[in-house]
Amino acid sequence: MSWPLLALCLTASATGADTAVDRPQTDERPVMRFELREGHLSVEGATASDVHGDGIRTAAQRRFPDAQLAFSLETVAGLDAGWQLLTLAAVDVVAEIETGNVILRSGEVTLRGLAKRDGLLDVRLDRLERLAPPGFAISRQLLPGADAATTACDTMFGAIRGEPVRFRSGTIELRPSSFALLDRYADYMVDCPATRLEIVGHTDASGDPELNLKLSEARAAAVADYLVGAGVPASQMTHRGVGSSEPVADNGNAWGRSKNRRIEIRRRR
Repeated sequence: MSWPLLALCLTASATGADTAVDRPQTDERPVMRFELREGHLSVEGATASDVHGDGIRTAAQRRFPDAQLAFSLETVAGLDAGWQLLTLAAVDVVAEIETGNVILRSGEVTLRGLAKRDGLLDVRLDRLERLAPPGFAISRQLLPGADAATTACDTMFGAIRGEPVRFRSGTIELRPSSFALLDRYADYMVDCPATRLEIVGHTDASGDPELNLKLSEARAAAVADYLVGAGVPASQMTHRGVGSSEPVADNGNAWGRSKNRRIEIRRRR
C-alpha cells in the first residue's frame, strides 16, 4: 500500500482499542525523532494511537527494507489526524538522508547530516509542508552526500520496471502478488510527478486474435484502474492493448508464450 492510502486509513483510529496517557497541560509540542546511522534507523516519539504507531512501523519497513529498525513510540492522548499525516510524511523525508537525523514537531522540522545527491528531498519536504499548519518552519543543516550516476527518478524506475504484473489465467483479475509492485509504481509517480506512464497489454498467439486484443486492452485498463485507486492521477497515464502483435519470444513453446503474456509499463516525459 502506498503511504497516502495508509495515511487515510490512520485518520480513523479505532475507538476504545488504544490505551493512551493523558498529556500534561504544558506548552510542550509532540515530537518524533528519526536517527539514521550505518544501516540502523531508530524512531522515537509520540503517536496518536496504536494504529498510528503500526503505520509508522510499516512505513519505515517499506522505506528501509535493509536497515535494522528500532522503535520507541508512546501513545499520547489528544493528538489529531494532522500529526499522524505529518509523521508518516516525515518517514519519506528521512529516506532522502544518507546519514543523520530528522526531528519533527508540529510547527517545525530540523534535518541534520548528509543528504542524498540527486534525491527527492525537496519534493518530500514540499509534501510535508503542505500537510503542516501555517507557519511551519524547515531547518536544513545538511551536507551533500556521495555522487550518484543517475537521477533518483531514473534509479527508482529502473528498480521496478522489470518485474512482471501477473493476472489469474484467462482473466483480468490481478494476482495479489502484484499489488506490492503496483504500489511501488504509485509511490514512484507521487515522487516523480513530471513522469507519464504508458501501460501496454500483450498476449501470446494462442486462441482468437480478436479476443486476445480485447483481453490485452482490459488487462492494461485494470492496471491503470489499480494505480488510480492508489492515488495516481488518471491524467498521468495512458493504456492500450496490442494483443499478440508484439511478441518478445517464440509462441511455439510454453516458455515463449509465458513471456509474451505481459504488461509493459513505459515511462513518458
